[in-house]
Amino acid sequence: MTTRIRNTAGKDSAYTLALSTKNSPQHGHVYAVKNEKTGRTWLVSGHNTELIGNYDTTPPAYVIARVSQEWARDQLRDTLKPGDTVYTTLNHVSSSGMFRRIGVRAIVNNEPQYLDGLVMLALGIKRGDKEGVPMGGCGMDMGFALVYDLSQALYGEGFKCTGKNCPSNDHSNPPYPDRYAPGPAMHHNSGDYALKHRWL
Repeated sequence: MTTRIRNTAGKDSAYTLALSTKNSPQHGHVYAVKNEKTGRTWLVSGHNTELIGNYDTTPPAYVIARVSQEWARDQLRDTLKPGDTVYTTLNHVSSSGMFRRIGVRAIVNNEPQYLDGLVMLALGIKRGDKEGVPMGGCGMDMGFALVYDLSQALYGEGFKCTGKNCPSNDHSNPPYPDRYAPGPAMHHNSGDYALKHRWL
């Protein structure tokens, strides 16, 4: 059995930031959870209860990075719902063809929103001094790969079927396509294709 506890006075300031209330717009959803049986305290993601680390031994810099990541993912879930289209732009390609910088956009209330910064935080990608999300590799659609990774990060636990034109591959994969007829009562266990992709 576990009990959520508040931050204990006297702890390192980095942990004080990490354990701020989940309603704080700056710090995301991370909680300290105490195991009553062992007496140990752990840091846990508020979104999916993923274990982040031990409260007493996890380096503060890592905790702050994870808090920022959780906050960015929460912001993106508010903006990008399952079935929404994510638009990408090719900002730069290296001379070797092995590296790209890709801009990420969404249309919200008929206005474009630039999501590069949030996407880098959500995916744990180090931000550089140039515009766009850095992506290494070649031989495939790197814009699609970026949106696929983003779908996994935001909806890795699955999502509720969006009905007609639902992007989940459950509706097309054999051998049981009829079993996965689109409908609001269905829950897709994989969020890999929760978001659609289109180049600009």
